[in-house]
Amino acid sequence: MIKITTKDLLKNFEIDGQECSYKNNIPCIIDFHATWCKPCKTIEKILTKLEKQNIDIIFYSIDIEEEYELAEIFSIKNLPTMILCSKNTDTIRLHGTVGEVKIQSELNQLKIKEIV
Repeated sequence: MIKITTKDLLKNFEIDGQECSYKNNIPCIIDFHATWCKPCKTIEKILTKLEKQNIDIIFYSIDIEEEYELAEIFSIKNLPTMILCSKNTDTIRLHGTVGEVKIQSELNQLKIKEIV
């Protein structure tokens, strides 16, 4: 997963409240987490596995303790939170300990919508 800073993220995204659109043509998932968050560690393992299976999606990692501005910009209230977005689709938010099958299903939807 690519660790991203506030500056880098804001160059690549247009953010409007809860919605964001990715300026890149490749769909992405942004994982908001913290080192002290036990469910975040579970999600990190799942995302690491899914990243290997979904080479056509960019996986970003944001530690909210290091990049607290991003947590505020994206209105992150719960951890873990994952935001899935692309250039042509609505933002999808997943909160809490979500299973691998659910995350993959949402990634598949993101890819289908990007093609259409």
